[in-house]
Amino acid sequence: MNHETPRFVEGSRSKEGTQSLRMRGICESVLEARLQRLLKRQRFKEAEALVNNFKLPIAPLHQAKTTWLVGKLSPWRDPAPGEAEARELLQELKTTLLHITDLDYVVQCCLAAALPKLEDIRSLLLLARDIIRKSHECGGGGTSLDLLTTVSRSLQKLETFGLVSASSGGEDVSSSSSATADVDRWTKFSRSCMLEECRRLLRIGRMEAAALVWQRHRGEFVDMGAEDVAEMLALIPTGLDMEVRAYDNRLLAECQFN
Repeated sequence: MNHETPRFVEGSRSKEGTQSLRMRGICESVLEARLQRLLKRQRFKEAEALVNNFKLPIAPLHQAKTTWLVGKLSPWRDPAPGEAEARELLQELKTTLLHITDLDYVVQCCLAAALPKLEDIRSLLLLARDIIRKSHECGGGGTSLDLLTTVSRSLQKLETFGLVSASSGGEDVSSSSSATADVDRWTKFSRSCMLEECRRLLRIGRMEAAALVWQRHRGEFVDMGAEDVAEMLALIPTGLDMEVRAYDNRLLAECQFN
């Protein structure tokens, strides 16, 4: 009897009046329930053996394992994983994702994963893109194209974040910036509206960064008219050098109507 077997204590009395206690075990008859118990305890090898022996659906095993791995890779975990451990966990995560056929789950997992480094996040998004493309080549249909668009936009946004962070006058970047701080900022940036981000950058006078966001994401601003552009240009602080202000006014206007 192993510790996964539910147990109970049973009392008995003999004819002579002797009392005794017996410990009995209940064999798990519902295989799916046993599988869930193993997954809850992160006993993945035993769970895999159970799945293989009784031909159970393997998707719950892979999904539970990816959730566990993403949690282990979290940069906010205390203690945070070391570099060697993080590499091993990331590789195991990628291998597990390759076995999942639910594309929507794969995409949501890769989009939501907070990993120790931005390059790790990018590599996971690239993996999701490759998985979707291969599925589409095998007849994945319109749904896979929608998911591909979602992942591609996230990759573009991640690249924009890197360019904005590296641009001059970055108020969010300091000499003590750490990988965890970068992930914190990316998490916030990834959830923001690019038009609102452009407006925010204009308000604080980060013209180069605002122009980067505008140029790279202007396709998302298709409903904007001349009045909207004028309103945005009015956000530029009046204290900026006039030559810089004139250049960026012209640049933003040209970007809208090209």
